[in-house]
Amino acid sequence: MKTFLRKSRAVLVTFAIGLGMGVVYWALHTSSPAPALIGLAGLAGIVAGEKAVLVIRTRLKEGRGSNT
Repeated sequence: MKTFLRKSRAVLVTFAIGLGMGVVYWALHTSSPAPALIGLAGLAGIVAGEKAVLVIRTRLKEGRGSNT
């Protein structure tokens, strides 16, 4: 059941982010698929965000470990 809820949450979050990006495309008057430069900037943002989450999680775990 937990696996199902995790997958469902991931799908909902992905959908919400995609919906948000649709709003951004609309606001910038850009068609989808986006031009190459915008697409590459988006991919760079995805990679940077992924790395940032890993760093934050690692630091939070290290902080919890030293308090116990």
